[in-house]
Amino acid sequence: MTGTVTKFSNDGNWQAELSAFHFDSPIYRTIGATLSVRHKELHRNFFWESFTVSWVDKPAQSLGVVATFAGILPSLSAAVASRSAHATNASSCDCRLWSVGIGVGLNASAGTGLPSLSETPFPPSGGASLEVRSVSASGQVLLPNGETLSLGPATA
Repeated sequence: MTGTVTKFSNDGNWQAELSAFHFDSPIYRTIGATLSVRHKELHRNFFWESFTVSWVDKPAQSLGVVATFAGILPSLSAAVASRSAHATNASSCDCRLWSVGIGVGLNASAGTGLPSLSETPFPPSGGASLEVRSVSASGQVLLPNGETLSLGPATA
């Protein structure tokens, strides 16, 4: 699940995009936000002598992302935490939480308490644990032309 906010500079030549994301799989979980900056550039088509306009990743003077994460604590009470990330002379900035993991369980035999190899010896159990339910992010970009773009909130 993603939420995206896009803003353009006053002259229309710069684009800033703030994306909030949340991804879950059995072995990898991540949640956070990414701020990207692009510049509009004109490219010549070699064979046809025509031009094509495209957005190209270009560094900005500074970028900053503030992400607020909401989740559930083991005590089942709601929790909120904030993190921030900053970058200079970069085209993107990322603020995320992540978890990687896989578990293996062993069934104990009733008599000895040792692993029982007569059953499935290594049934998978557990996995990546990241108890964060949502993220809300905002960002700010200082462009090379001196203009500042503020973005947000983007939620996922």
